[in-house]
Amino acid sequence: MDHYLTEHHINDVYVMAPNYAAGHDMIFGFKRTFKGKIVGEVYTTFGQIDCQAELTRIRAAKPKAVFVFYSGGKGHPVHQATGSLLSGGEQQMLAIGRAPMINPQFVILDEATEGLAPLIREEIWRVPTELKAAGPSILIVEKDVKALSRIADRHYVLEMGCIIWSGSFAELRAHPELQNRYLGA
Repeated sequence: MDHYLTEHHINDVYVMAPNYAAGHDMIFGFKRTFKGKIVGEVYTTFGQIDCQAELTRIRAAKPKAVFVFYSGGKGHPVHQATGSLLSGGEQQMLAIGRAPMINPQFVILDEATEGLAPLIREEIWRVPTELKAAGPSILIVEKDVKALSRIADRHYVLEMGCIIWSGSFAELRAHPELQNRYLGA
């Protein structure tokens, strides 16, 4: 990911995650590999729905990118003020839906559909498609190459944090050995 950010001159990033072990671990891993400047960090309360104050802080910092981590189907239900529950997919849609609110130049989605039902996955993939049309660059870390084929202009295959291959979806399809070895296709 750092190579991609460097290549696209993204040198300042704001990070946002839930305030529990997985959120802290993900941000720690990002900070360990990112060579640029972390302009701010915000950890939301577990189950927090309203993030307007946090988004206002992020918008004021004017970062070139925002790295947001919210677990999908692996998270626990979020209680709304009304007392109803959001499913893992609804939680993920809420997290991804926050991205356009800060008018980002760059969006990073890390395994946004991991552990979610196929219908929820389709709904979630609509957001990056719409975001792409609006203009920001998007980096998506995802195992579902077929879903990415509709969105991505370029694909990268990483091994141990290093880019070992990059190209278009058509070029990727022409390398079945690469797909079998690294993508489990």
